[in-house]
Amino acid sequence: MPQPEQAPPSEQTPALTPATPSSNVEESERVPIAGQRWMGTYNIENAIRWFESEQAWTALHPASCERVLILQVVTMDHMRDSAWDRLHQVKSPYMTEARDSRLVLENRYEVYHLPEGPTLRTWLSKNGPPPNETLHFWIKNLAEFVGAMQAQSLAHCFLNPESIYVVKSEEGPPHLQVGGLERCVRFDRTEMIQLTGDPFYAPPESAGLFRQTPGDPMKAWDWWSLGRIVQELILGRHILEHLLDHPLQHDGAEEREQAEKLLLEKAHGETRAGGVEAM
Repeated sequence: MPQPEQAPPSEQTPALTPATPSSNVEESERVPIAGQRWMGTYNIENAIRWFESEQAWTALHPASCERVLILQVVTMDHMRDSAWDRLHQVKSPYMTEARDSRLVLENRYEVYHLPEGPTLRTWLSKNGPPPNETLHFWIKNLAEFVGAMQAQSLAHCFLNPESIYVVKSEEGPPHLQVGGLERCVRFDRTEMIQLTGDPFYAPPESAGLFRQTPGDPMKAWDWWSLGRIVQELILGRHILEHLLDHPLQHDGAEEREQAEKLLLEKAHGETRAGGVEAM
C-alpha cells in the first residue's frame, strides 16, 4: 500500500483535461510506464497495487519535486467530473490533495499528493490503541474532514483504516490524513447512486444494496464510518473481531456476511448494529 503529503495550497490544480485524439498521443503516454515520463509532466516510478481494481503508480512531479499517486479511475458515476471539481473546494488539512486529472483515450486518471506515513491499520497493528489525547485529536481530524466534505455535498463512503494515513506533525501528536478520494460521490442529486458499501464500515441502511438513496440520507454514511473507526481506535480491533474474539479477513465472503448480519441485527444475541453494548 502506498504511503499517500499535503501539497502547498497555493498550487493550482488543473481541471480535467479533455480527451486527446489517439493520433496525437504517444504510445508511451497512453498508460503510465515505470521509468518513463507521462504526459510530459510526471516521471513514473513504480506500478503499485491499489485497493481492489484500480491501476496505480507512484511518480515524481519534477516541477515541484514532490511525489504523487496516479490512479486510473474506473467509475460508472456520470457526476465524477463535478465531484472532482468540488474536491478542490474542500478546505481541510486532513485529506490528501487532489492535484491533477487527465482523460486519455477514454481512460480517466487522477493525481493525488502522496501521503508520508503508514495507513491507520498499519499504525494500529504496530502500536495498539492510541493514548486518549491522541484519540481525541484524531476524532477531531476526521470530524473536521467529514464536515468539510459535506459542506460541498460530498460523501467519501469508504472511510476505513486503510484509506486513512498517520502523518507526523512538527509539533504535538501525528495527525490523520484521509485518502481514497477517487471514490467519493456527490449526494445532492435526484437519481440513485450506484454504490456497494463495505459492511465493516458502511451504515445499516446500505446493507445488501447496490444503489443508495441520494440527498440528506447520505450524510449519515461517513459519520457511521467514523464511529466504527473510533471503536477500532479504542478497542485496537474491529467491533466484530471483538465480538467473535478472533481476527477477520475483511475481504473474505464469509466475514463480510458476518459483518452484514451485525448491521441487520441478525446475529450476536441482543447486540445492536452499532455493537456498542459489547464495548
